[in-house]
Amino acid sequence: WRPPVRHRGLVVVQLRAELRRVAANGEQLLLTLGIPVMLLVFFSLVDVLPTDTKEPIDFLAPGILALATMSTAMVSLGIGTGFERSYHVLKRLGTTPLGRPRLITAKIGEEVVRLRSHLAQFRDALNSAGETGKMLDFLLQELNREANTTLSKSTDLSIKEAALGIKAEIEKIREQVQNVE
Repeated sequence: WRPPVRHRGLVVVQLRAELRRVAANGEQLLLTLGIPVMLLVFFSLVDVLPTDTKEPIDFLAPGILALATMSTAMVSLGIGTGFERSYHVLKRLGTTPLGRPRLITAKIGEEVVRLRSHLAQFRDALNSAGETGKMLDFLLQELNREANTTLSKSTDLSIKEAALGIKAEIEKIREQVQNVE
């Protein structure tokens, strides 16, 4: 799906602004990178968990990656909702040149960019040698999160149906990935 040609410039500008906002949020960067790295380093140096693996990091990495993903999503959703409510964004959209449909299109476009990135990483992981099961599972969690976000941001029925279709396909793939090491 693509916006009409006359609106693409505004959508691209809003999409860039949304991506810059994500990169500028220290909370997200801390939750995505800082805390998981600290936890992985700590638990790889200290033997406090009863695991059946030789390296505790092999046991902890998938859980910590999932925790980082969920934490980032929750913080982002909370902060975004708080700002939009406190600044009455939706009420003011009627008076802005962008308008509500184009703003929502840009926000969904942000999720599409992330989906494409995760799909490219998924393809690369499939083509790489070695143990890829955990990475594929993590990327499927990310893809599912992006589909959920698209579902929650969209007001268009066809986009919601497409997001639900994506979620169903992700679940089918997840069942297959459970057999990959």
